[in-house]
Amino acid sequence: MVDAKSAVFDGLVQRNTPQSLMQRLDTEASEVEEETETLASKFVNGDLPLETFLKEFVPMRERYHSLAARKESLALSVTMEEERKASAMP
Repeated sequence: MVDAKSAVFDGLVQRNTPQSLMQRLDTEASEVEEETETLASKFVNGDLPLETFLKEFVPMRERYHSLAARKESLALSVTMEEERKASAMP
């Protein structure tokens, strides 16, 4: 029972490293950006009315920028932690 719980814990730790979190944020941000580009193309081509475009586009871009900011913040934290560890070594 303890071994099973330990294996589950180890799996959670590996999936939630800063690097894996940054990768997931990057993947999701890329997907959202692609969706907004598709939406913008539809609007430019006249396939989507302005009201619908704005209603869908603005929240998607807000989501994209939120994801990008989280990724940047996490990357900065990782860099600072690595620098801290490097400066602590004799």
